[in-house]
Amino acid sequence: MGSALRSVLVVAMAALVLTGGAFPGGAGAASADELATISGDAAVEAVRDAGAAAQRGEPYVHPAVGEAFAVDADAVDREFGDLSEVRVAVLPDVRIHPRTIAEALLEPVGDEGVAVVYLWRGTGFRLHLESGSEGPDADTVMNVLHGPAGPDELIQRIDALAALINGGVISGAAEALATRPLHVAPGLSTDIDRAEMTRLTRAFGHLPQPVRVAVLPAAAAEYEHEFGRSGIGSIAELVRGERDVPVIVYTVSADGRIAAAVTSESRADDSGQRIALTDAAGSARDPLSAHTTLTNLLVELGDDSLIDAAAARIGDSPWYFAPLGVLVVVGVLIVLPGWRRPDRDDSPQGT
Repeated sequence: MGSALRSVLVVAMAALVLTGGAFPGGAGAASADELATISGDAAVEAVRDAGAAAQRGEPYVHPAVGEAFAVDADAVDREFGDLSEVRVAVLPDVRIHPRTIAEALLEPVGDEGVAVVYLWRGTGFRLHLESGSEGPDADTVMNVLHGPAGPDELIQRIDALAALINGGVISGAAEALATRPLHVAPGLSTDIDRAEMTRLTRAFGHLPQPVRVAVLPAAAAEYEHEFGRSGIGSIAELVRGERDVPVIVYTVSADGRIAAAVTSESRADDSGQRIALTDAAGSARDPLSAHTTLTNLLVELGDDSLIDAAAARIGDSPWYFAPLGVLVVVGVLIVLPGWRRPDRDDSPQGT
């Protein structure tokens, strides 16, 4: 397949997926009136109840949240496991400053404690986090898990938060890649939906030479790499561990951009040429799209099946040719006025 056609099909496939509405908004987002705003004595009582739960070492989910959405204290508690210094409150739109709520949660756990407050704000839960002097950097955590979490996303976001607080972003990636070729950190906001995740995972599993790929939150991975106890080496080397299969790690910044590509080693393609993974990963990187980045990477690593599938999808439906048809019509309309039939010469011929 020619390089020009290859490029066109890659771009076309990415555009078709992205314009298909894979990510129209936060999953499960509710309307603003599903959780009433709480103020005055009711707000004070809610904070007092959250503080009492913190004293008992239990997460707190306000009854109004439990009634509106399928979220309860047991589900939250399961996500944090053995993180005994973490206190959590999930609240409606309580008209008390989040820091005041967090301070009430921190009181029983001291300098190593972490207070996690999720407050309903219109269409989702927003995170506020405070930590003691020996806890994780609160700003880093909130930058990684920025943006509201819809009700259906809350538990997944809490799972990602627990991994971040526990320093498990890198180790979690290593564990995941032991059983599958592609890992996207839980709770990380990307333009890859579940169906695309399944398809991309299958495609990476059928590459001519095995490669493992992880997409991780940049701030969390870098923070854990620098200050954690993950070991010595680059992020990709730590994710790879003792396995023989090379690893590519893409990191995603707080604003959703693909910030960097880190690799563990080189690989050989079918012809025996040595291809630097760093070059392949860097060439594939699209700063604005994780989906396009991974699609490009498959092409760089020698998998044409994704492009062939895109071509088949285009051929299956005449609507895929609609934009091309519009261009043809426009071109004809532009050219037609300037085209005229040669004037007929009706003058008498010389004798």
